[in-house]
Amino acid sequence: MSHTSEVPEPTAPAAVADASGGRPLTAGTAMLATVVAVISLTVGGVLTLVNLTGHVFGAWPSPDSLSQGLVGAAMLGTAPALFTVHRARLWQEARTLLYPLAVVLVACSG
Repeated sequence: MSHTSEVPEPTAPAAVADASGGRPLTAGTAMLATVVAVISLTVGGVLTLVNLTGHVFGAWPSPDSLSQGLVGAAMLGTAPALFTVHRARLWQEARTLLYPLAVVLVACSG
């Protein structure tokens, strides 16, 4: 009479298992990220192309170390990541991608 009993692993209730302590990411934030991504692609492409052709695009010329091409390349570089913000469930999962959104919102409100 060998009796082998397996002890079941304890499971947490669904309310406890899903609670990670994070704030949910709103749909408005994801939509804003998509809008900023489209703007970043457009403006970043223009700034990069204009700089590559040797022209100045804007109200004033930028110092050589911070050229318009560098700013445009940074905008082009963040755009693909901004398109993926809608995949995040929690704010903490997308917090570094929300910094460009804050920059755009502050710049547009001023």
